[in-house]
Amino acid sequence: MNTHVKTALITGANKGIGFQTAKELGRLGIKVLIGARDTAKGKAAVEKLKLEGINADYLALDVNDSSSVEGAAQIIGSLPDGLDILVNNAGIMSTLDGVPSATDMSVVRET
Repeated sequence: MNTHVKTALITGANKGIGFQTAKELGRLGIKVLIGARDTAKGKAAVEKLKLEGINADYLALDVNDSSSVEGAAQIIGSLPDGLDILVNNAGIMSTLDGVPSATDMSVVRET
């Protein structure tokens, strides 16, 4: 009997498409890790999912901060069964003015 519960990390999952993706994966019995840079919003998303009976946890993750990414990678690396699914949903912020058209395409390709 296989008792392995699949685990998914969804980045940028505290709202929008990321949150809905987490909800749908959770409904399939997959444990979801809500990757979000804002702790309060990430934990609020987890609580909403738990109210629907979904196995969810918060993972502090700012994809624009290398130390945050390294910390999240260490946590994921310590999971007993590892990570089965990764949904890279989080956006990038590469310009100081926040204008997407000013983003260098090499930055987009690297992320």
